[in-house]
Amino acid sequence: MKTGILIPSRGLIHSRTIESIDRNLEDLPMPFYFKKFYTHDLPIPEAQNELVKKTLEWGADYLWFIEEDNLIPDGTFKKMLWAIESHDVGVVAVDYPVGEKNYSTITKKGDVILWCGLGCTLVKKEVFQILEEPWFRTDKSFKIEDGKINLEEVNQPNKYGGHDIYFGVKLNEKGIKIYQLPEVVAGHVKLLEFGNPGFNIGFHKVEIKDNIDNQAVYE
Repeated sequence: MKTGILIPSRGLIHSRTIESIDRNLEDLPMPFYFKKFYTHDLPIPEAQNELVKKTLEWGADYLWFIEEDNLIPDGTFKKMLWAIESHDVGVVAVDYPVGEKNYSTITKKGDVILWCGLGCTLVKKEVFQILEEPWFRTDKSFKIEDGKINLEEVNQPNKYGGHDIYFGVKLNEKGIKIYQLPEVVAGHVKLLEFGNPGFNIGFHKVEIKDNIDNQAVYE
């Protein structure tokens, strides 16, 4: 079993993030092989697409997306591996809070997950063989008006993000289910202040958010 760990970076990765990944890779069933893949100086969505290509070329069976500011609770990866096979799904997502109001990154329409964030998401390699390239796009978007989602593509680029939304919509079009790992919430590190390199006490000040206060559910 080979798992690629995909970490797109803007140039700085939190030490807590790497530590949480390493802790999740301890005591895994053998034989188990993993490799971390990084990007540097690539924008969204080129960073995500490039990572997928590199990981598939390496021969990964699973692709584990982790963003540079997420904290993965201990034991989460084992649970994700179990869930992706036992529930016969293509994607397993772990929720985490975003924004000032701690919104969920998992958007539902009824009981169906339409899309999820990529902060801690496990995907089978077969998913990328089924979907057309590019797997992630930001040059197309979907309208949300008055709490209702219009899944018709429009040629309106996203100012920030949107690649995860596009990916989720395409998954649903192909009948590939997204499964949310229950009772697990990943932490999200918010940088409050850069540390001063001219002093011994020069570490960055951060806030760790690990509570979901608002859900994203649409008609």
